[in-house]
Amino acid sequence: MVKKGRIAIDMDAVRTGNSAEKDRLRLDEDRYRFLLENSGDILWTIDLAGRWQYVTKNIEKILHFKESDVIGKTIWDIVAPEYHDEIMNKLKKRAAGDDIPAYEVVVIDGFGRRIPFDVKTSPILDNSGKIIGVQGISRDITERKRAEESAARSEEKFRDLVENIHDWIWEADRDVVFTYSSPRVLDLMGYTPEEIVGKSMYSFMEPEKVKRISSILSELIRQHKQYETAEKTMIGKKGRLVEFEMTVTLIYDEQGVFKGYKGICRDITDRKRAEEALRRAYSELESRVQERTEELQRSKAKAELYVDLMSHDINNMNMVAMGYIEMAGDAGRSGEEIVALLAKSHEMLEGSSQLIDNVRKLQRAETGNIEAAIVDLCDIIDRVKKKYSDIPGMDVKINVKHAEKNRCIVMASNLLDDVFSNLVSNSIRHSEPDTPVVIDIELSQVCSRYKPYFRVTVEDHGPGIPDEQKTRLFYRLHQGRPKATSRGLGLYLVKALVDSFGGTIEIEDRVKGDYTKGTRFVIQLPPATEGLAAFEGVCPG
Repeated sequence: MVKKGRIAIDMDAVRTGNSAEKDRLRLDEDRYRFLLENSGDILWTIDLAGRWQYVTKNIEKILHFKESDVIGKTIWDIVAPEYHDEIMNKLKKRAAGDDIPAYEVVVIDGFGRRIPFDVKTSPILDNSGKIIGVQGISRDITERKRAEESAARSEEKFRDLVENIHDWIWEADRDVVFTYSSPRVLDLMGYTPEEIVGKSMYSFMEPEKVKRISSILSELIRQHKQYETAEKTMIGKKGRLVEFEMTVTLIYDEQGVFKGYKGICRDITDRKRAEEALRRAYSELESRVQERTEELQRSKAKAELYVDLMSHDINNMNMVAMGYIEMAGDAGRSGEEIVALLAKSHEMLEGSSQLIDNVRKLQRAETGNIEAAIVDLCDIIDRVKKKYSDIPGMDVKINVKHAEKNRCIVMASNLLDDVFSNLVSNSIRHSEPDTPVVIDIELSQVCSRYKPYFRVTVEDHGPGIPDEQKTRLFYRLHQGRPKATSRGLGLYLVKALVDSFGGTIEIEDRVKGDYTKGTRFVIQLPPATEGLAAFEGVCPG
């Protein structure tokens, strides 16, 4: 009995058996031979010297060698030279009883072509169990190798694409834990792929951002959508925030079970910055347009105000003056009546001229065209006292209290006279009829918000101003463009001039809580350098 691996054929039984047994064995052998010769595998046996003992006839179809051309030759005749040493070593190990795992080898066919084979072998034993040869099956793996090479090329191309593309490609499991990351993550977030894989995407995001992205992914699963695009912010190394546009798809296994996610992230940080800069620029442009519109509206309102003043007050004054002149021309009037009427006409024309002069001053104050100069505030107060203390037909007393001469110096202009002239004349004009007019003017040095100011109060004993009128008294010409009057212009001009000199003006009750006891105007003006000596011990520093 000869043992070939685990298969033993009882040759004596074949020779001595009955006819039926012989027929059965012959039939099995024919079937076995047909199966071998028509398969894609080559079955063979060699002795321990590497000489072919047996080979299936399909070798001619696969390697283009006749069976007779192979039997008796050695395996080295058809195995590629670079495999000779390797095959020799395997044959020696097999002879020594070692197991040889399957291996690959390249064979040179009848046309000189290199054909790769996958080889599996087993020992041939004699009746005593001694290894006398090797039997094997060789399978042509040309197509498999081509497929592997194609897959390798595809993988290499994919790897080149992934590693050189500007975007970051990643995969994550169903818990959003990264299972793969392309090298691009290092450039975008400062982390290597190894530092990313195994960590949750959410660990690189702020808590409030996690809720939004988690909701998007849950909705993607719920709707079985092919993909979703969203913007997300991730935290890179050293806390740097990176804005991404993420396209994510779902991963399913062969049974259609959800396994996880794969996505592409594109850095849009620069784009977001540009969009924000554009929004800011647009907002700033809108603000400037609005400011310019408001400025034009104010300019329009001022122009209309000036037109109203010219067309209304001056018109009225001129009409009254013309009326007086016409009356003076009537026959039968006495000389005294004519003189009185002409005087009134002259008074109206003077008021018209004063109004025009005030409008010019107002324009200069509001456009900043007042040239600053050193002015002695005490001199101005004294001039105003002298001007209004002697008014024919009226009992006016003006009390002035201020520092010594040449110690109340401010940076203003000669228009500062108009500020105090308007305030004093306003008090006289609104005094109680047939009642002596008393006006108190006091100048002092104060420190307001750590800055020195000359403080001038102008207070009277007249009917006063109700609280609801105080806040809008200086702005009455701005409220809905009321009809302009020369009286309204006076206090409006005062406020404009004080503002232009860097000062402030406020209205108070002379007696706190009782406006009927008179009014106090409080003006604060910053001193010129020459006037700072008056503030020694008043304003620290």
